[in-house]
Amino acid sequence: MKKISIFICMIILIFVFACLEYYFRSFEIADGVKIKRMVDGNYYIIYRGRKVGGVVTAVDSWYIHQHYIHGSTTIKNTSDNIIYFIIDVCSKEVYQTEYSSKFYSYLEEKNIPKDQIGNYMSGDNIVDMRTHKNKYSYEYKCP
Repeated sequence: MKKISIFICMIILIFVFACLEYYFRSFEIADGVKIKRMVDGNYYIIYRGRKVGGVVTAVDSWYIHQHYIHGSTTIKNTSDNIIYFIIDVCSKEVYQTEYSSKFYSYLEEKNIPKDQIGNYMSGDNIVDMRTHKNKYSYEYKCP
């Protein structure tokens, strides 16, 4: 009887840990750039151990251009306020701002294609990135 109860406890523990792992799982987009579900239930961009931008929702999208990942996130899940970000995975530089004009100027300095500047409704969103992970696990060459 004792062996059965220990077995049942082990099965329950395995199930609980599997659920927790699934719930808090992260997936990598590029070298060191991950999307992770946090304790509050929202997804965030994590780069080199720190959060970048705000909450990643299904309407937020971004582009991957060479070694740059750039786009927008929202400050809170129900907020209209946007945080724009760009991550350079080669120089490990992160730039983020709430001001679109500053952000667009910064993108132009980095020679980001004009069709990707200010057009974040046509980029890829979290749903695309979760279902087509291999598309974003690309090899890039740093200059």
